Amino acid sequence: MRRLTQELVEIALEHGGSFYLPYRLHYTRAQFRRAYPAFDDFVAIKHRYDPDTTFSSAFYNYIADEDFHVSMQSRRSLQRRNTE
Repeated sequence: MRRLTQELVEIALEHGGSFYLPYRLHYTRAQFRRAYPAFDDFVAIKHRYDPDTTFSSAFYNYIADEDFHVSMQSRRSLQRRNTE
């Protein structure tokens, strides 16, 4: 099922489309990013209001870029040091 979903998603993306998000988590992160390029903006805004990722889900954990969270945590750490 995972392979079929990824193939169907790829066809949709090749034709400029996107896909319905609740298709389990069979699509790849790269496919998601191509279909929903504004997600990084959402993550940045979410992080501003939820810096400790208190509100999360399996979907968010699967899709969110771990490198983004690491860099934001490092930035917070530096900000704390600068204010101490």
